[in-house]
Amino acid sequence: MSDSAEKMDVVIVGAGLAGLATAFGSGAMTNSIAEIEDAQVLLVIGSNTTENHPVIGNVVRWAVARKGAKLILADPRQIPLAQDAAIWLRQN
Repeated sequence: MSDSAEKMDVVIVGAGLAGLATAFGSGAMTNSIAEIEDAQVLLVIGSNTTENHPVIGNVVRWAVARKGAKLILADPRQIPLAQDAAIWLRQN
């Protein structure tokens, strides 16, 4: 990977953090891990959560497998969460 590709990732993440901070007062998660564990429905949009956030990815998979949560995944890629999704929306 080149330096410019790595810097682009930082720019994209930085913009996302700024948007979260503006909307919610914080650039961090808007829910706690406990809330993910107890959710009845989880919506994941365009995030390869199991790769980029492995702890959270495991919590999501645990909530689906052990707690019966329904996972809605909106991502065109066949990421690991796709096999756990009740609904997998593969937009073009």
